[in-house]
Amino acid sequence: MASIDPGVVQQMFGEDLSLFEAVMAGMLREYADLALPTRVSLADSIARGAMMARAHKLKGSAGMLGATRVMQLAAAAENALHNERPVEVIERILCDLAAALTTLRGEAQGRLQPSPRGAISPASTAAQCADDEKLDVDIEELRELLERHNLKAVDTVSEYAPSLSRRLGVDTFERLREAIVSLEFDHAAALLRDAV
Repeated sequence: MASIDPGVVQQMFGEDLSLFEAVMAGMLREYADLALPTRVSLADSIARGAMMARAHKLKGSAGMLGATRVMQLAAAAENALHNERPVEVIERILCDLAAALTTLRGEAQGRLQPSPRGAISPASTAAQCADDEKLDVDIEELRELLERHNLKAVDTVSEYAPSLSRRLGVDTFERLREAIVSLEFDHAAALLRDAV
């Protein structure tokens, strides 16, 4: 993928390509709206603040994935919004950001795992019959990973998907998985604590 710095990927994910793909898919899904032309109004301070916060979060996610161009443009958008640059300057940066996200999505097409929403793979009979004690240990392991902001939580939630979805219910599990894939680990940990 030409838009990705392989050195960053190696440093952050090692040989765990499936974890990289899951986090990339989550980022592209979460910021799909920014891949479209975006209008801004400096008069609307709430909308400007929300866009600035999204640009800041995208900057961090893209940086962790080695998506350097997306990271740089997200940082530029954040700074332009913060400094209340002219609307045409901000919109030009957001247009460039949309193009970079679209390019990244195109490069990733076919390489990424399908969206997890509604795609819980059927578990083996043995996994479906796992006892509650084992599941409690799995949940505790996942909770500890989330509290330490450990990226292994992304793989772990997929590994335990069948048993977790049965214990938590599909809707709660999907919210949990969405939070984890979006790297909102504190929110995911709170969801997990409330659900068990």
